[in-house]
Amino acid sequence: MRLFELAGQEAAEDLILVLRNQIQRANQSDSEANLSWTAITNLMKSAGHGNYSYASFKPMFDAHPELQNIVRTFNQDGVELNTTFEKPDDTSDAVDTTSAPTKKVQQMAKRATNKRI
Repeated sequence: MRLFELAGQEAAEDLILVLRNQIQRANQSDSEANLSWTAITNLMKSAGHGNYSYASFKPMFDAHPELQNIVRTFNQDGVELNTTFEKPDDTSDAVDTTSAPTKKVQQMAKRATNKRI
């Protein structure tokens, strides 16, 4: 028997609520929401539920469209949630960040030296 079948709809509803809270936190801090199975288990234990793994999550995911809407991907390592955060594009042109700060520091040092004289 599957975890969500034992706990009924309550486990799925609680999981959806917990994951939506994590999405809200990630959106507020403009970051990703990646949760390991250990993290999900710890969050759900406070709601009175058992252990979660890929094997126990997959049938629950397949049976609940609400869960499918909030989960971007999941694998053996954990779950990635749908957030408003967009990963930086690796193909974009890299900005040379080393010259501008160095130039600024040199200018500040020069001004400080001129004031001492």
